[in-house]
Amino acid sequence: ELRSHFVDSELILVNLRNTFEISSVLLIIRKHIEKKTLIAGTISKISPQQERGHFLRGTKPAIYLLKADDTTTLINILTKELDILRGPDSSLENKDIAVLSDVQWLTDKTKNFIDTVNSVLEKFNTKDDKIALHHPTTCMSAEWPAVIYIHNHSYEQIKRLIIIPLLYLVFSRARVHLTVIMYNYKPEDGKSTDSLLKELKERRDVCRVIEVGEGVMSAQQAGTSGEVKDQAKKKRRTM
Repeated sequence: ELRSHFVDSELILVNLRNTFEISSVLLIIRKHIEKKTLIAGTISKISPQQERGHFLRGTKPAIYLLKADDTTTLINILTKELDILRGPDSSLENKDIAVLSDVQWLTDKTKNFIDTVNSVLEKFNTKDDKIALHHPTTCMSAEWPAVIYIHNHSYEQIKRLIIIPLLYLVFSRARVHLTVIMYNYKPEDGKSTDSLLKELKERRDVCRVIEVGEGVMSAQQAGTSGEVKDQAKKKRRTM
């Protein structure tokens, strides 16, 4: 199942399209950007309109709401996602995967956070095939079959960012598979973001929003990755 989605990614690239699931979420995010955009004409430049009627199906984007400053759970989620993308059920190489993070080397603490992310990537990297780590705003013209975005809500510099347009940018970088990890997310921090997440929670047909408390994820919370892997195993048994 998972492998078949990435085989279709070549067709997506030719047609300059995302999958149905990613495109559907982009339409929802764009609607929320429009509510906050006061300058006429700005929205089309920030978030181009998605065409309706996408027919290529992919995996459902997963948004993890990690509601604690808990690097152990972050490492577990990131490792689990990369295990799937680089596992036997996938046809991807490291160069087909990007990890995006809006944390820059502003302080010792933020550098430590990036070092934590890199420590996971190093387990998968080889000398000639590395998983790219970028800030979202440095890859506005790039695309990958699979993208993992880590948004760290711990720092004042990042809280002041316009989060919803950043989410649009990140979703549009992925052609087939997308995972978002919102680290140390506090619902009271932004009503506009909460409104978007509430709508996405209700759209279980195209997106999964998984709330993760302190400590290791429960089996139910880890279901996004597990279901993808189970689908791939069922696919192999029927071949």
